[in-house]
Amino acid sequence: RGYTGQNIAYAENQDPNPDWNGIIQNLYDEVTKFDPNHINRYVFDYNTAHFTQVVWAKTNKIGCGYVRYQKGRNYVHMYGCNYLPGGNFQNQPIYERGEPCSNCGGCGSIAGLCGAR
Repeated sequence: RGYTGQNIAYAENQDPNPDWNGIIQNLYDEVTKFDPNHINRYVFDYNTAHFTQVVWAKTNKIGCGYVRYQKGRNYVHMYGCNYLPGGNFQNQPIYERGEPCSNCGGCGSIAGLCGAR
């Protein structure tokens, strides 16, 4: 329950296979435009909103879906991910700064990340 965040992405190319790694990397790559002064107090920026939702610390459930259709010789790929609880709340912290896993009693199964609480 609660607010659900969402990222939608689109790609058109001649490859019929989905490229999840590439799409997620593209969302994350908005980090290059992100002002780190906004980590403690989120300020909406259309150019970085995909990135901030991906890294929003309080999000602990993610569900993604995909659809593809052919357009001439190309394939149109549509990707969507929902995040719960959603992020990108004005003036809220995106995450806490500090050493990896320093506020959760140790890292989970993925190096540098706490497990969901």
